[in-house]
Amino acid sequence: MGEVLLFDGRPYPATAIAATDAQCLVLSAASVRGLASDNGVFAALFMERLSTRVRTLVDRLERQTLGAMCGPGWRLRSSAPQPSGLQPSPAGPTSTSA
Repeated sequence: MGEVLLFDGRPYPATAIAATDAQCLVLSAASVRGLASDNGVFAALFMERLSTRVRTLVDRLERQTLGAMCGPGWRLRSSAPQPSGLQPSPAGPTSTSA
């Protein structure tokens, strides 16, 4: 969650307590930005990790929101690729173009 600070400078959006002994590496925003600027491999891996985190959060929000709105057994109607665990409705997309 610490990577959020690299972009907006606001306080951490979450806190955590380690369940076991742990070591944490604390890097300044300037250090990470410099590393990303100087090392394309690091930059690519960092962006991949951020993309994965964003996709996971969107998928979780979608499941919680649609599940709460539609109840058990809801199905997302879309022709787009579905997040894992979601199945498109046999009826296809919900909107049609005229």
